[in-house]
Amino acid sequence: MQSTIVTETATAAADNEGVSINRDKSDRAARRDSNSSQATQRIVVQRSRWQRMARTILLGTTTALASVVWVAQQYGVAVTDSLAFLGSSLLFVVGLIGIALAIACLLWLLRKLLGRG
Repeated sequence: MQSTIVTETATAAADNEGVSINRDKSDRAARRDSNSSQATQRIVVQRSRWQRMARTILLGTTTALASVVWVAQQYGVAVTDSLAFLGSSLLFVVGLIGIALAIACLLWLLRKLLGRG
C-alpha cells in the first residue's frame, strides 16, 4: 500500500515537472532512441560550434591585420614595418606559451615519476 502511494506521488510530481519516468520496456526503447538522437544532436551542435569558432578566428585575424595596416597608414609608418613588428610580437607570445607548456609538461612528468599521479 505504501509503495503504491510513493509511486503515485513520484509519478504525479514527475508529470507536474514535465519529467518522464520509465514504466515499462517500451518506454526504455523509446528512451534509447531519444538518447541516440540526443547524441546525434550533440554531434551536430559540436560541429556548429567548431565552425563558428573557425569563422570567429578567421574574422578576428582579418580584422587585426586590417587594423595594423590602417594604423600604419594613419601614422605614416611603412606597412611592412608594422607587419614585421606584429610578426615579432606573435613569435614572442608563441615562445612564452611554448615555455609555459614545456614547464607544465615537465612538472606533470615529475609528478608521474614520483608516483603522486
